[in-house]
Amino acid sequence: MYAPSGATLALTLFAVLNIYFTFSYGKSSQSSTTIAIPVYLSEGGLTISVSVASKTHQLALSGRLEGIYLFSNKIPNCQNCYDPEKSNSAEWCNNPNEKCNPIISKFVCNRGKKLDYNWAVKTGPFAFDSLYYVPQNIQGYEQIQIESHAVSGSSFFNTNFNAPVKRTFLGTIPIALIASINSYPNWPLFKNISGIFGLVGPSLCCRESSIWWSIIGEYNNTFQIDIDGDFSQPKDFEQVGNLVLGASEDEFVWSNPRHIGGLYSDALMQFTVYNFKMCNVELFGQTSSNWEAIIDPTCRCLGLPKNFWLSLMKHLPVDPNDCLNDENLPRLCKLKSPFPKLPIISFTLKDDPRSPKLEIPLQSLLFKLNDNDTEQRLCIVPTDISGVNRSKAITTFPSIKFGYQVLRNFKVAVDQGNCKIGFLNRGKFIGSDEVCSAKVTCKGDQVYCAAMNTCLNPECSIWLLKSYDPNSGTCKFNMWAMVFLWITIALIGLIDIHSYLSYRRLLTHAKRLCK
Repeated sequence: MYAPSGATLALTLFAVLNIYFTFSYGKSSQSSTTIAIPVYLSEGGLTISVSVASKTHQLALSGRLEGIYLFSNKIPNCQNCYDPEKSNSAEWCNNPNEKCNPIISKFVCNRGKKLDYNWAVKTGPFAFDSLYYVPQNIQGYEQIQIESHAVSGSSFFNTNFNAPVKRTFLGTIPIALIASINSYPNWPLFKNISGIFGLVGPSLCCRESSIWWSIIGEYNNTFQIDIDGDFSQPKDFEQVGNLVLGASEDEFVWSNPRHIGGLYSDALMQFTVYNFKMCNVELFGQTSSNWEAIIDPTCRCLGLPKNFWLSLMKHLPVDPNDCLNDENLPRLCKLKSPFPKLPIISFTLKDDPRSPKLEIPLQSLLFKLNDNDTEQRLCIVPTDISGVNRSKAITTFPSIKFGYQVLRNFKVAVDQGNCKIGFLNRGKFIGSDEVCSAKVTCKGDQVYCAAMNTCLNPECSIWLLKSYDPNSGTCKFNMWAMVFLWITIALIGLIDIHSYLSYRRLLTHAKRLCK
């Protein structure tokens, strides 16, 4: 076990205090002025702009990672990655074969200017846009500046995207250099993105301080997500919103405080969804009355567990040959024909009939895969599309994901201090259930399953000599089985009679011999 030096503790304390004071410069008891961090859109998801060693980089926002991760320029296909050899401010941890793991113990860095890629340690997988990556990291320190601007008013949403931007110096803070990582063909994670910026709490932090927690700490661990851009044909790194620090006076619909004490549940932007409906049908069906969800800015679409995804698609006029095929990954369904109005997904954040309904119009989830795609598709995918077996250690991850194209319908408030999420629809949406699939008609003993819009056949196998009759939808005795039964009974009777007569003959013969 290494002990931190006095210089290390002093520099760490300086960085934390620097973050505290720089992000509180606009906060006043007499003014509702706060800080907004501009959010941009790229092919790899939502990003923020930071300056690392005096060079501007775009870091992808993640709702499932903690800290700052910088991609090394030695990673193949990485177009605008961080070059540690050109930095005069970077320091690296000479801790060979030591993982930075928040579960086991806090990582203590042996700081120095030397960088050796042989120090890279393979860490656990992390999810990015439903795909899983396994990196090799080297822990270190670097000088970071973050792009921000001041906003004011009782409601911080719909802020001016053209507001003057400044660079706020965070100090020399802990980072992780991703020396190598697996890649997926034609996946845009490394396209003009230099790393990842985590928006989760300190329970997943393995270093001496959580960067994002230090930033929002002055604002009662509360921040707002204001995403309202045009995602149909976005320009690369076009501003689509802000991360606004602090609370808002908007009347949010708040979720129940989530359970605490778990490594991931304490850190993630997690909440519980109730009454998940579309086409006046409860999509959770008989599975559960509620389900866990997460805000994940790495994802574009609405991610649903496969059974709920199938339920939703069964009620929509989608092309089954296009997306209901396990070989198509990810499965983005296209409509059979364009419709002027689509249904609306509604849900509540509490199991209370008086709880306000929140809405996601399907019209807002339409998009084209590329410029050559002539038909619009629904940005709704099954959550498990990577084909990678998940570790038992991360099975607590929620299965419903709200990507950034979903978030454009809401004003979102994240109160990490009280472990709850607030939503507010941006307006009143107009939809139509006319395109919903017609309710199927059941017959006989069939039972209607509303979630899948299908008829469930009776379990005829529990009956002896009965089989399912598709014409009547009932369990009927099998005629040939009955004939076989009567023949079997007759044979058993004949055998029994034959045995009895043989016994009588043998008994008579035995008596004669005894005389």
